[in-house]
Amino acid sequence: MGSLPRCFTFRYLSLSLLSVVVSISISVSAFVQASSRDELTVLIPADVQKDVRLFLALAGRDILEVKNFSGPYGCRDVAEIILFYQALYLGGYRGRIRELLVPVGSYAKVGVMLRQGRVALVGNTAWLVAINAQDADIWVTAALIKDGEFSAGIYTRADRVQSLKSQLLHQRDRLSAVSTQYWPVDWRELQRLNLRHVYEREKWRDMVSMVTAGKVDFLLAPFKRPLTEGMDVGEQHLYPVEGVKLTLPGSRHWVASKRHPMGGVGFVFLQRGLRALQKLGRIKRAYQQVGFITTEVENWIDLYQPPKKEPAPQE
Repeated sequence: MGSLPRCFTFRYLSLSLLSVVVSISISVSAFVQASSRDELTVLIPADVQKDVRLFLALAGRDILEVKNFSGPYGCRDVAEIILFYQALYLGGYRGRIRELLVPVGSYAKVGVMLRQGRVALVGNTAWLVAINAQDADIWVTAALIKDGEFSAGIYTRADRVQSLKSQLLHQRDRLSAVSTQYWPVDWRELQRLNLRHVYEREKWRDMVSMVTAGKVDFLLAPFKRPLTEGMDVGEQHLYPVEGVKLTLPGSRHWVASKRHPMGGVGFVFLQRGLRALQKLGRIKRAYQQVGFITTEVENWIDLYQPPKKEPAPQE
């Protein structure tokens, strides 16, 4: 099958994954084994789910068979959803899965649904600082993106690429950006750049529209391949400012709800499958294939400014 229906069941073991599955140590309680027959509810952004379907249709692959994540619609979000389903399968889950789609920009709603137990798992990763690892209502997997691995591009209109580079380096206080406080790491690092103003919009398309209309100078976005072609958002097109990037510190993880009856079950399978994917090297390779992690920007100027350390109190 080229894509997944919103409610489906893992019915068979892909031969390409067999050697990996049997090599995983199976030590699951009878409760987990029995509960896997129930339905696992997964929250996915509607726009990402659409891109996943388009990616799979063009690739002509089953979601469990994808090993090459490059090509049209390949990006970090799409890679993470595909890896998410592969992790569940490699972890041993064979039960039913129901996708709950949320509109683009419903960042606050995602957190509320997770903490209220209305959903078991979220398909995309989240910043650890946004989750709060000590949250009594949430389980956090091992990191997919480790601290220091997330480099964001400075995206703007084609006619602003050249002039913006100079301003970013020498006249930053004249520039403006757009983001949302629901992206706490992006928001915090933009504030540290001492820009003229950081505007807030909750919806991604609204952010892009502000930049393309010239109301804002730039926004932050993950790099994607091919780098020189920029990114399309509907009919709008933005390009990265070549030679400049911004490291977003922190790690990103999959999360599960402790309040959902299947949250613990899903977390066990997801965490085990994640370890299997890491042993295969598939997670980092996927990020590299979509251009999220790329050697092309290794020597670019990094605008990241570490927080100033508070002086130790004198005795």
